Amino acid sequence: MIIITGNLNTHLLSANIDENKLFVLKEKKDMESTLAEKTKVGDLILFANDAPNFI
Repeated sequence: MIIITGNLNTHLLSANIDENKLFVLKEKKDMESTLAEKTKVGDLILFANDAPNFI
């Protein structure tokens, strides 16, 4: 599963991601509750932060 926060670069990033695995959050504040709901103990979670606007 891939979680993208915000809509700024979503169209560029989602072009290369299977839409069945993509989840877009409108607000970063919802990340903690989304991770609690969608993941389980033992899952590997990788974070990438602040992709530049020119992607």
